Amino acid sequence: MRQRQYLSVIIVSWNSRDYLPTLLHQLREVTSLLPDAEVMVIDNASEDGTPELVRSEFPWVTLLQSNTNLGYGAAANRAIETSRGRFVLLLNPDMELRNVAELPHVLRQAERTEGFGVFGCTLVYGDGSLQSSGERFPSLASIAATYLGFSHLWRRWSRVRSGFYEVDWLSGAFMLVRRAVFEQVGLFSPHFFMYGEDLEFCARAKRAGWRIGVFGDYVVTHFHSRGAQKSLARMLVHSARGTMRNVAALHGGSLSFSRRLLLRFILSMGAILRGLARLPHHPRIAMEFLAAGTQILKGPEAD
Repeated sequence: MRQRQYLSVIIVSWNSRDYLPTLLHQLREVTSLLPDAEVMVIDNASEDGTPELVRSEFPWVTLLQSNTNLGYGAAANRAIETSRGRFVLLLNPDMELRNVAELPHVLRQAERTEGFGVFGCTLVYGDGSLQSSGERFPSLASIAATYLGFSHLWRRWSRVRSGFYEVDWLSGAFMLVRRAVFEQVGLFSPHFFMYGEDLEFCARAKRAGWRIGVFGDYVVTHFHSRGAQKSLARMLVHSARGTMRNVAALHGGSLSFSRRLLLRFILSMGAILRGLARLPHHPRIAMEFLAAGTQILKGPEAD
């Protein structure tokens, strides 16, 4: 039996060469503060030289490679199964740790927080504005607010928080998980290629009795969707599909025809409105949003 380590940091990478090195340099500092830690990159068939870069410039990183793009959940699962940490920290490659030296303190706090099995932090965009870090489970009203552009009104109260607080689910961009949770409820669902697997996992963890919390005073910059921009329309459809699956699961496994149609309309209009807003200045990106909106309205596969 392999000896357990304290922490396993796992990064799922897809064509991340331009920004992954920044995070890996910071994680090298983390391993100097936490010698009993390992860093793993699972690469999803990148075509930009990401695995070659990791192998040559970061030999201390454990590199796993897939010959095909497995999607986020399946790739993360492969790394989790290989990892040895009592805690697993999942990070997106487009992250920047604002305070590296504080991360070991966050881990110690998590270890002492009984009953909680999944932890997040405050996430901000590159310009310092807040991202969604931890939320209540979504309703049709909250989804409409998010996708139709009113989330700044709907969620302002829940997003500006400090200290440690409890949520229903949190973003997989920064997700710290006790291994005991994976051992009890399983890994990420294989039914999500990308987007939505974090919410579904948190829902299973909560049903099993685990609580989910956010360290509001620990802030990490997430340069959101850098990888997704390279295949934007497809990623938007995956996001809509994940949202529909999760809403159905939260309503007992299925939605009525009218609710499903309404949800599809909200998701489609959200993409279309974003596309129209970008059309004058970013026509290529706008067309990706419009194409995704049309696809979602027709019905994302397996919704």
